[in-house]
Amino acid sequence: MATEPRVISISRRTDIPALHSAWLAERIAAGWVAYANPFTRRPVLVNLAPEAVRALVFWTRNPHPLLPLLDDIDARYERRHYLHLTITGMNRRFETHGPTVRSALLAAEALARRYGPGYVQWRFDPIIVSDRTPVNEVLGRFGALCGALAGLTTRCTVSFLDAYRGSIGHLDRAGIIVDPDYVSGGAEDLVPQVGASAGPAARHRRRARHHGADLHRGRAGGADGRGLARPLHRPRPAGRHRPRIAAGRPALPRRLRLCGQRGHRRLR
Repeated sequence: MATEPRVISISRRTDIPALHSAWLAERIAAGWVAYANPFTRRPVLVNLAPEAVRALVFWTRNPHPLLPLLDDIDARYERRHYLHLTITGMNRRFETHGPTVRSALLAAEALARRYGPGYVQWRFDPIIVSDRTPVNEVLGRFGALCGALAGLTTRCTVSFLDAYRGSIGHLDRAGIIVDPDYVSGGAEDLVPQVGASAGPAARHRRRARHHGADLHRGRAGGADGRGLARPLHRPRPAGRHRPRIAAGRPALPRRLRLCGQRGHRRLR
């Protein structure tokens, strides 16, 4: 049955570019990937053939392992991809395993040099206001990052900490007291201050998102083809494409293996 080309999100469930780049290259070469339906646990096949993909959207804190794959990805998908890069500048008490700010900025610089400043979509999230990171510290850190990223990106998305029991519990165990006034549902007043802290010289197109809603425009979360920069990223002609799975696809295994994070599984 014919289907429209799809936008493939890679991936909000776990940092595939940073942690599973070799596996990603393998699946792109194979032309297909499978994941478990979170409700039924049945395997779902996703066609990665170029004619079945409208765009690839990467989500990561560390793009460096992805960089060696870009020549092949460009050749297969005609540069129909872009990247969400999370940089918050929080210290190791909050972010124990991510790259340093300097390392993330070097990756952003390499991507901007290759594709232009519209390729990297900067994410300053989650915003955590706590006894260790008061409002003034958050605003100062955001302003400093805006200066460092000037010319490397044209869009920034901010979001606030959601009051999930697990996330609050992890912070409590680390001795960090979250300010309840700035958890999801009560942070609207801070949004204008965050935008203002970018300074007049920052040319970012700021999009403030809070508790699953874009406070200014568009949809929250999610991935779509609107982030594709032109003319570097050329959309495929309109029309329907019959999905093709690469020849010689092996039989699906019966057992699923965890892919880096709880709740996200993959098939190999």
